[in-house]
Amino acid sequence: MQGKLEEARKAAQRGTALSLTSSDPVLKLPAEIAQARVEMKGTSAHLAAAQRRLNSVVATARRLGYYHLESQARLALGELEIQINAPLARKHLTRLASEVRIHGFELLARQAEDVAGKGAVIAENGATH
Repeated sequence: MQGKLEEARKAAQRGTALSLTSSDPVLKLPAEIAQARVEMKGTSAHLAAAQRRLNSVVATARRLGYYHLESQARLALGELEIQINAPLARKHLTRLASEVRIHGFELLARQAEDVAGKGAVIAENGATH
């Protein structure tokens, strides 16, 4: 977010490397989300890799019952979708915000709403061009 892509890339790679020494998903999944966020700033091939990584994190977290990590990965996936298909992303993010709010994750709900709002601006700007 601060434009320090190379620093973020190194930190994400370090986190991923450290998570390899543990079999605990609570350590591995956040590192995967961080790595995907860095990949989202790259080429279309990087976007596809980030999308695959995030879908895998969502599935794993859901299977293991880590709702908060699943929701964080879904938020990152929504951020990625904003770049690809803003109307669909807004729909997913609005649903995510409602779901996490029910579970008491207000900050995550607000983050999803903020990203959805940015998607609305992207869609409007695209419609005027």
